[in-house]
Amino acid sequence: MKKIDKYIDSVYQDFDGTEEEIKELKEEMRSHLLELVEEIKADGKSEKEAVQIALDRFGNQTELSNGLMEFFEGQQLFAKKLLRFSISVFIIGLIALSWVAITSPDANKERIELSDRIAKQINDDAELSLEEKDQIKKQISSFNGKSEIIHLSIYYSEEGIEEAFPANVQDAEYVYLGMEPASSEEVVTKGYPLNDTWFVQMQQNEKKSYWQYLIPFTLFIVFGVLITIWLLLNSYIKKYIKEVL
Repeated sequence: MKKIDKYIDSVYQDFDGTEEEIKELKEEMRSHLLELVEEIKADGKSEKEAVQIALDRFGNQTELSNGLMEFFEGQQLFAKKLLRFSISVFIIGLIALSWVAITSPDANKERIELSDRIAKQINDDAELSLEEKDQIKKQISSFNGKSEIIHLSIYYSEEGIEEAFPANVQDAEYVYLGMEPASSEEVVTKGYPLNDTWFVQMQQNEKKSYWQYLIPFTLFIVFGVLITIWLLLNSYIKKYIKEVL
């Protein structure tokens, strides 16, 4: 059957596909040819005659090869472009999601940072001096966090923050001007120690803004649809080749 193998090799010598795909297609074509040879031999033909007749029935090898190449090169080129575009959409989605994660404010981190700045202005005395209050006010006013702090108050407690938090604003030693305690499901109240006897209590509006995640997740959905189309197209191409051969 060397003539059949030589014929099959000539058909697929310029075929654009992976080694595994070409091997599978060759085996499929060889199987069809061998079946046809056996059918012809059953009619009384010799093996040599049966092989030649089978090859003739399959058509001129050049025409078959050119026909396959012309049809499937177009299909495979489209599939490759679709795959590249799909990957590009996925990468853009990752970049967009990373940008959202980087630019979204970390409210807890900002509260801790502000607490550290305030702590540097306070000593262990039971009362805040006018100078300390003035420095605290400057630290809060100059703080450029992205999450708006809607209330801030400072307390003295010999028992420490564990015993005194949460505290009533009436008991505060210092309240930042222009801020009032709020009550809402979106308002988060947190307390942070400034030293062994002082702590700060803050409230922030942590309403989540989900719209900024719309673009990256939309891109991921588009990627999923495109990659599904690509998989179906590849499956169709392989199936069609087998049917043709």
